[in-house]
Amino acid sequence: MTTDYFAYPVLYVDDETPNLVAMRYALEETFTLLTASSGEEAMTLLRDRDVAVLLTDQRMPGMTGVQLCAHARDIAPDTTRILITAYADIHAAIDAVNSGGISQYVTKPFRNEELIRILRVAIDFVHVQRSVRMLQARLLQAGQTGGAQTIVSALAHELRNLLTAVHASSESLGESLVIAHRALGPGSGQVVRAVAEAADCQRDILNAAIQMGGVLDQFAPRRPRTADGGSRTDVARIAESCARLLRGQARAGIRIQVVTEGTVIVPLDPVPLGQVLLNLLINAAEAVTESQSRENVVVVRIARMGDQGVIEVSDSGPGIAPELVDRIFDPQFTTKPDGAGLGLAIVRNIVVEAGGSIEARSDLGRGTTFTVCLPALESRPPSTTPPR
Repeated sequence: MTTDYFAYPVLYVDDETPNLVAMRYALEETFTLLTASSGEEAMTLLRDRDVAVLLTDQRMPGMTGVQLCAHARDIAPDTTRILITAYADIHAAIDAVNSGGISQYVTKPFRNEELIRILRVAIDFVHVQRSVRMLQARLLQAGQTGGAQTIVSALAHELRNLLTAVHASSESLGESLVIAHRALGPGSGQVVRAVAEAADCQRDILNAAIQMGGVLDQFAPRRPRTADGGSRTDVARIAESCARLLRGQARAGIRIQVVTEGTVIVPLDPVPLGQVLLNLLINAAEAVTESQSRENVVVVRIARMGDQGVIEVSDSGPGIAPELVDRIFDPQFTTKPDGAGLGLAIVRNIVVEAGGSIEARSDLGRGTTFTVCLPALESRPPSTTPPR
């Protein structure tokens, strides 16, 4: 396993100071550990820091662990959520699965070694998930099919890393079952402990398998077609997907919002439309990173105006000098030291070939807005059923 576990912060939440101190002592040599003594404090950290795993106690005054997980699901949807609960509160763990979207719960008392193993598996999944998104973004932005095999090979390597975690848990399960079998004589307490450990390992295997399935689902083809074979793509769905890709990579404090004012369907495949939106979002996120603005926001606004679908990507960055605005779509023109100057040229070609248009307007010190207009289709394809 090549994962750098210190690169993926773990946030532990507990209202009892001795527990916070004990957890720091147990984990700080293995992980980057953040701590919070309340749900409110944890939510602030989730907004400001790139937290990989949220580990929270259930019984806390003001906001329970289940409630915190539910809020975290909205604030930081890519953060893996783990609930610590007592056997008597097992119903709370079930609530957390349903409302908080937790991936696992840990019952008290637990061994530090077992918790470390659980956190490593969780971080392995986050690492693979982010690597997949980076590869997806690279493929969409490049728009080159020639590099697909290289990207697929890299993806396979990352999936093998996650599979290593599955194998490790499987081996641990086998060892625990062997101990249980040998201890079937006197001393049933040892049997109970061994079987309990086996059950924990089995749950880890199941969670890892589900997570792997979720990773693979991201590559399922989704290309709805019109009756005559043309493409039909919902702009909002692609915009949300691109925003999710970038939220995990954007600097902490940057907000990416998608505002939809009605359904907009365009006659463009999801992949080239994704290229357009991803390139514009990447440029906007980089512009906001350079800005000293307190807003730090990127907004994608989608609306239909007559027979046109309008997509606006706005940022609160430093803006573009007036003499450069007309040149930004030219091939090989770039204001970035390491840029190739092809991103916006590719975007314009895709939009124009689809029968649309793109323009940019910018105010120095206030930000930039790119407006894409594409032909809009009806929300539902026309019926092909012959009249009776």
